[in-house]
Amino acid sequence: MKRTAKILFVSIAVAVLIAALAVTFAACNNKTTHRHAYTLVEAKSPSCTEDGNVQYYTCTCGKYFDSEKREIEKSQTVIPATGHDKVTTSWESDANSHWHKCNNCNEKFDLASHTPSDEWVEDGEATCKAKAHRHKECPVCHYHIEEEDYGELAPHTWNSQTGKCDVCGATKPIYEEREGFIYFGEYPQTKETDNGITATLAQMSGARPVKGNSGKWTDYGYYIDGEVDEYMWYIDLEYSGARYRGVYFTSYRPSWTLDNSSTSKSRQDDNGYEINTLYWFKWEPIEWRVLEKKGGEAFLMSNLIIDSYQFYNNGTDRDGDVHPNNYKESDIRAWLSETFLAQAFDQAAQNIILNTLVDNSAEVSAAGADNTWACENTNDKVFLLSYADVKNPAYGFSSDDESDEARRLKPTDYALAQGLSPLNGSGTWWLRTPSYSEFQSTQAFRADVANTAGEIGGVNGITVVQSDFGVVPALKITL
Repeated sequence: MKRTAKILFVSIAVAVLIAALAVTFAACNNKTTHRHAYTLVEAKSPSCTEDGNVQYYTCTCGKYFDSEKREIEKSQTVIPATGHDKVTTSWESDANSHWHKCNNCNEKFDLASHTPSDEWVEDGEATCKAKAHRHKECPVCHYHIEEEDYGELAPHTWNSQTGKCDVCGATKPIYEEREGFIYFGEYPQTKETDNGITATLAQMSGARPVKGNSGKWTDYGYYIDGEVDEYMWYIDLEYSGARYRGVYFTSYRPSWTLDNSSTSKSRQDDNGYEINTLYWFKWEPIEWRVLEKKGGEAFLMSNLIIDSYQFYNNGTDRDGDVHPNNYKESDIRAWLSETFLAQAFDQAAQNIILNTLVDNSAEVSAAGADNTWACENTNDKVFLLSYADVKNPAYGFSSDDESDEARRLKPTDYALAQGLSPLNGSGTWWLRTPSYSEFQSTQAFRADVANTAGEIGGVNGITVVQSDFGVVPALKITL
């Protein structure tokens, strides 16, 4: 009896336990009896290699719910890993290597050392503010392996209207000294070849001049057939911070001023300049060679032939027995003292040009002590060099009359357009000294020159009426 009761008790306990377990497992399926215990899982962005997830909820019952607590599958909570997003259009680099990288996680790809290069790459020309710059680069990623500033600063870009540099804003000094030369004053020199600039200037210049109606243009007043005639003009214009001179002529300038010359004897067409054609030349600083510095002064000569002009327009004596090769009464001295001085130098520049006592005596400046054509001394701001000057070793010249590179001067484009006669890139230029020889009677209409070979004209000289020889001004300034 006791054993039977014990068995019955155990059987009832087991049944109660089974019933309790059944109630527990069924509870979640019974909405009326189970309340979910929600646990929030915050949203997480995926990485290149790891999945992320949306915001969702979990319950102790093992189910998943969206942000509005609607039941979903676990897979609906997953945001897949993005995978790497490699940079393919540009390289990252440091001093040693280069690579591509992932936009998301910055992982490096294609990592390699730079490829050495011996080639310089130019970054920019020199300005007045900075030297030219260049670098050596890796040809793969263009990393600058090596870089440097080199050379010298460039000249200032002076604006003729403001008097300041367009690049750095500095105020223009009266003169500049660099690389052994002094840059002082301005004169038309280089032919402008930019079609856009020349077209604009041509439009600005208006109607072309004609004989009897120069308009806005200025007549040069050059000789032709023995008389001053109107056939060649110029006009000066400002454009884009620079100054230009327009040159226009309807007849060629003869190489002689006398009436036995003709327009067929012109050097202009030989130099590539044609009638009825407009040419433009840029005003630029004049480059002066320093012959001597002494006592705060400098003795200068133009390092280029800047223009072309006759020594005198006629080969016969004038009243008072004034010979054609008399420098004091010459056309070229008048042109230097009046036209050139006024055009090439503003008032501030003229103020530092010294009045020089120009020695024209035979003993000092002429080819021989008994040179009867030597004239009186003059007092000038601008003048020509003498025979003695261009044989002076202290000024850098050879002491003889033979070929000397220091006396071989190149002409400017503007001088060629004015009719200068060149040879092998050089031109012949006037000295103020009258030619001298034992046959004095034949020399009254000849003056000395330095020719295209750097030789001095000496005994024979050049006929003063020739207009195809060059002008090389000289002057002294206060430093």
